[in-house]
Amino acid sequence: MLNESQRYSLIEKYNLVDSPHELTYDRITEEIARQFDAYGATISIFSQAKVWFKSRYGIYVDHISPEHSLALEMAENQLPYLVIEDFSKNEQYKNHYLHNTLGNKFFVSVPIVLENEIMVGGLCVFDSKPHQLSEKQLEYLKSTAKKVGELFCQTEGPFKDLTQITPYETGIIQKVSSINDFGGFHLNTSSNELIWNPVNNQLLKLKVGWSPRFNDLINPTFSKQLKANKDVFKLMIDLQALISNDKLTQHARLYTLEFALQKPLHLNVIYQRNGDHIHVLFKNESRFLELAHQDSKNKSFLKEVESISKIGGWEFDLESSGFRFSKNAAKILDIASKPTASLESLDMEHKVKDFQALKNGFRNSVLNKTEYSGDHNFKLPGQPNKILRVQGKPIFIDSTCNRIVGTIQDITEDKAQLELVSILKTNVEKQVSFYKSLINNNNIYILQLQPEGKLIFSNKHYNQVFAKGKSEEELFGQNELESYSAKNRSKIKSIISRCLEAPGTSFSLYLDRVDSKGEHKLTQWDCCTIGSEDAKQDILLIGIDITQLKKSKEKLEQLVEKIYQQQERSLEFGKIVNHNVRSQVANLQGLIQLMDLMQTPEEKMEYFNHLETTVNNLNNITNIVSLVLAIQNNFNYEKTTIHLEDLVDEILSDFWKEMIQHAIQIDLDIPEGFTLTTNKDYLEIILQELINNAIKFRNPAKKLKLSIRAKRTENQSVIEVRDNGIGIDLNLYKNRIFKLYDTLSPSTNFKGTGLYLSKVRINSMGGTIRLASKPMEGTAVFIELPDEEN
Repeated sequence: MLNESQRYSLIEKYNLVDSPHELTYDRITEEIARQFDAYGATISIFSQAKVWFKSRYGIYVDHISPEHSLALEMAENQLPYLVIEDFSKNEQYKNHYLHNTLGNKFFVSVPIVLENEIMVGGLCVFDSKPHQLSEKQLEYLKSTAKKVGELFCQTEGPFKDLTQITPYETGIIQKVSSINDFGGFHLNTSSNELIWNPVNNQLLKLKVGWSPRFNDLINPTFSKQLKANKDVFKLMIDLQALISNDKLTQHARLYTLEFALQKPLHLNVIYQRNGDHIHVLFKNESRFLELAHQDSKNKSFLKEVESISKIGGWEFDLESSGFRFSKNAAKILDIASKPTASLESLDMEHKVKDFQALKNGFRNSVLNKTEYSGDHNFKLPGQPNKILRVQGKPIFIDSTCNRIVGTIQDITEDKAQLELVSILKTNVEKQVSFYKSLINNNNIYILQLQPEGKLIFSNKHYNQVFAKGKSEEELFGQNELESYSAKNRSKIKSIISRCLEAPGTSFSLYLDRVDSKGEHKLTQWDCCTIGSEDAKQDILLIGIDITQLKKSKEKLEQLVEKIYQQQERSLEFGKIVNHNVRSQVANLQGLIQLMDLMQTPEEKMEYFNHLETTVNNLNNITNIVSLVLAIQNNFNYEKTTIHLEDLVDEILSDFWKEMIQHAIQIDLDIPEGFTLTTNKDYLEIILQELINNAIKFRNPAKKLKLSIRAKRTENQSVIEVRDNGIGIDLNLYKNRIFKLYDTLSPSTNFKGTGLYLSKVRINSMGGTIRLASKPMEGTAVFIELPDEEN
């Protein structure tokens, strides 16, 4: 397992992190990139917090996070090297940051080792196109990494001799600088002379006006000012070591000095010795490094944005007819990322479907001095077609266009998404149209209420029917529950509670409310919550008017009930008729068989009397059947408006003899002007039958009282005929009262057809008849006839 503490110790020992870039190593990375025909190479150092690029070529950042470093992964897994020839075909690394974000397709790294074969870094090469790595290239890379390790070890300690110091740095070394970013001092070791630049105090946060003595620099341990800050003190200790080493002529190092409540100071210290004369330059690199870091971040950001947005840049030089492409533009076009490329080498005529239109567009752009933008189909062998958006702007110098710069963007996915959005938009517009028609539908009520009942929305139809056409300003914001009765208010509150307990579930609600015209409306509502579950939810109510539906349902139920009753009556009638006809036919058959046995005139006369009676009975049955069938099948009987009081007077006048003979007391309670529309003949026969029954079945022990009353209830008229006769024991005879040929009297004078025919007539008129009676107290018969519209 790699000894990390040893690695960090060696990195510190040889000052490999946060040190100035050196020309020696920069030449190595540049040469490696050229040998591999790749755009980038680095010497990567594995520090604890980051992977530092001791040298870099082709990139701008000076470090990378450990989790993004493949070279560090090589070290942690103790691999002899790591090669990825094509990220897109490597299952393990095809989603790695270097590929997905930075656009690399090729990567190779070999270890850089120091003492005891401790791996402190990696020599890395990378490119935006795939490579096939040869054994020769791998060996070259390994030998170069070994050379780098040897260079690291040439001089121990933080004071490595710089054999390659730039002329720029040499020229900067001066005794005094008036620029606040530059400080330093001059030291003469033979005369113990020290010239101290006051700017040093500002840079090192020393006391203003204080200057160290010669001995303070030779031995800073005894200087309170120089010991006040640990980083400044360490710098002075390092300078002490440099001064005491008369063999070291040049040195440079970047220091990071921490001061309380201030930003760190990045100080570049350049040391130069010429005999007894020592010149030290302090250069404040903080702003430069900050700008460089920000510039690196911006460039990294732009590269990532380019990669994500699939956009790249290009430039065309009209004089040389050469193209330059950004890394991402080359990736989009699937071409090598080279500094320049000729138009012929790009072979655009075969790749761009409408290449001539593209050329004409740029030609017109140059002639008219305008920007060009166009979408073009781009085809690559063995790959799906792309749609590229090409934009360009001609650059003019002295009215002459010498180059065109622009962007190229892969909008294939965007186009597909736009088509999808267009389809979705059409569907949404259809849904919006549907919901608009739903809201404006004159058969649907829509309400949106807050849980406490505050009205948020109501559609136009609801406002017209229940709100007397009030405006939205008058209605919205009011408590809608107050417009309902207490019973309905309670029902609405209950359904709101149920909706809130089960969001998304629909509940039914039935309400009876008076509309703006004063008419009762029965409405059915579907209720559910509306809105996000995370936010406060409202209640959506969608209702319809079911008043007519309910009435139609009631009428249908009444019709079904009447049909059922009619069927029951028909079955009963059939059974009775069948029984009576068969009995009379049996009598005839018996009489015919006895005909030959009659001898004397008396016997024959008696025989013919029986025969006549049987024939008459059969004839009566036939007449009854014909009458009942005629009544039941007469759907178009004549209806007239009847003044009930006049009709009753006419009927009572027919019974004047009986009234006088039995001293009958008549009590009429019929409202003045009381009328009903029905068949007059039927009603007259029914009332005659009831009055006749009252007289026939009067109580001999008391005076007959006959009362006839009328009243109107909802949708019907009720006529009551009441007497104080002998009455009927309903416990015994309840089911026989309206039966055909069923009489409750032992007298043969009563045939048992009157009440049956009365019921048949009343049923044909759409009405009902019922009876209440007590023995020896009397009988009350109630006739209920529907109004004409029912």
